Amino acid sequence: MDNSQQCQAVIKDFVEHSLMAIPSELGRLAYVASLRDVGSECYRHDGLSALYPAGAVQQALSLCHRELFLRVLEAPLERLEIDLRVCLGALSGGFERSLTEWLEQGTYCHLAPADLPRYVVELFESNMAALLAVLASARFRIQPAA
Repeated sequence: MDNSQQCQAVIKDFVEHSLMAIPSELGRLAYVASLRDVGSECYRHDGLSALYPAGAVQQALSLCHRELFLRVLEAPLERLEIDLRVCLGALSGGFERSLTEWLEQGTYCHLAPADLPRYVVELFESNMAALLAVLASARFRIQPAA
């Protein structure tokens, strides 16, 4: 197989065996971003590395990261709010704890691929901060008496 075919095989394997189990686009993006070492910008996935050449794994994960990021960025905010709810609810701490962590720690600020223009990353971060604020404010809305 040439490099392009290897990369496509890695992507197919990764999508079928890793990403499909994650119930939201933001969750998939967060997962791929977690595979990247921010210092070296290298991705690490032991399962894929055991089956495919390192270069094909790096290229495939980088492409997946970029594609997922752009899909999330291009999503209408209404759909992104729903996806964010699903993402936070699926995390191990549950919705409330995950929401608090994402707000306080700025977790969403580490989701962008490294090779994007700064203004694109800032747009994403602004959208995420606004949606997180909306979700946080919803916790404090007073419910009308029945």
